[in-house]
Amino acid sequence: MVLKWSLEEDVIVIPRSRNANHIKTNLHLAHVQLTEDDRQYIEDLDGKIIVPDDEPPFDSRSKPSVSDQQGTDEEKTTEQKTENIIDKVVLIERVNPKDSTLYLSSDDHWIYAFDAATGKLKWKYGTADEGGSKCVFNSDETVVYCGTDDKSLRALNAADGSLIWKFSTGGAVTSSTRVGADGSLYFGCLDGYFYAVNSDGSLKWKKNLDVEVWSSPALLEGGKAVFVGSMAEDSANVFSLDSQTGEIIWKHETGGPVFSSPTVSHDSKAVFFCSFDANCYAFSTEDGRQLWMFEGDSAFQSSPAVSKLDGTLFVGSSQGNIYAIDSSNGQVKWTREGENTEIILHFHYKYCKRTVRSNNYFFKCF
Repeated sequence: MVLKWSLEEDVIVIPRSRNANHIKTNLHLAHVQLTEDDRQYIEDLDGKIIVPDDEPPFDSRSKPSVSDQQGTDEEKTTEQKTENIIDKVVLIERVNPKDSTLYLSSDDHWIYAFDAATGKLKWKYGTADEGGSKCVFNSDETVVYCGTDDKSLRALNAADGSLIWKFSTGGAVTSSTRVGADGSLYFGCLDGYFYAVNSDGSLKWKKNLDVEVWSSPALLEGGKAVFVGSMAEDSANVFSLDSQTGEIIWKHETGGPVFSSPTVSHDSKAVFFCSFDANCYAFSTEDGRQLWMFEGDSAFQSSPAVSKLDGTLFVGSSQGNIYAIDSSNGQVKWTREGENTEIILHFHYKYCKRTVRSNNYFFKCF
């Protein structure tokens, strides 16, 4: 938030991190939106820094404090630790496929497997940067795929965490991977490309969308098409791509970047996108015709979810309001007003699990 404000106000920023890729990833800020309250809060600090342990703010223009000097030493230690853990596996106990296991990619540079019943660590795998997306599985759940900020998508043995293959990209992989019926893997990247990778880790195809892709894709049942949004502002930013070739089947431009992930209706006839322009859109999966548009109160960063019971579409706005929308016509069923609390998490109906960047929370929704 502070970095976004600094760039808007032409304030010089000197990063503490020495990790060039980490700095570059942090400068992908198109998805960060500042309210007037945010801007006022930062301006009122007037150069003072809020320290993590809730001590009183100190003036950053004065002589560096002891805690600031310690922070520099701690960062050097952290970087040394990171170099030591890259592609290292710590195996405590093999995963029993009959057990419930939680897999997650964390901002502490580790990918973890935990026993879901006890919380016991089974194994962990070291990476070179933060984990920015949700881990997914192949069809028989013997392989887990995790994208990370170190420009990689990894395939790991779900039982012991050993590396099967690593696919390298040109930027951080913050888009969660979707697995097709034939085992193909689809994901977006901050290098501006959308990728399709074969189950053996070889490139199937990649499509240049010219701007960072935070959105996780949705697949049409049967695997004929893959849908994804991009952060483009003055050009097409919602796409239907041929899953076999990457060619564009149809595309549209919304009035703002698309950060959230699309979802497909249960009859596979419509795909839903929500945008920073405060609108949600329904398009025909077949030919891209706009079926309806719903106007919300503010930008949409959270991803919509569709009820399997009656087709209701649920989505939350950046003002904290939750909408229930009839997915057949775009009419509002009900609205629950929030308290100006930004909603950026993906909605999951019935059951969900989500790894949240920075805090690594695990949610179950019933």
